[in-house]
Amino acid sequence: ASYYLANQSLQTINVSCGNVTGNITIEATLVSNPQPNDWFKTYTLECNANAQANTDPANNANAQLFTNIQGSYVWMRAVVYDFSSGVIDYVKLSY
Repeated sequence: ASYYLANQSLQTINVSCGNVTGNITIEATLVSNPQPNDWFKTYTLECNANAQANTDPANNANAQLFTNIQGSYVWMRAVVYDFSSGVIDYVKLSY
């Protein structure tokens, strides 16, 4: 993402979801034309609407949050794993 801006290495991820059970993972690559094995995880948000109250997975199930990721990457993407319920309103990336 910020690879093309030379000296900038901070990306901000903004997530909004409701009653979600699943994992939202931000992946990045250092390759211009990536193959499946070129991607690696930079951040994972674990959401579980059925988790015990006041735990991170339960709190994340209805998240409206942002976080910063440090690094200079060519491409970044959001991937959803183990999704079983809820609504992911958006996952936004800015750099």
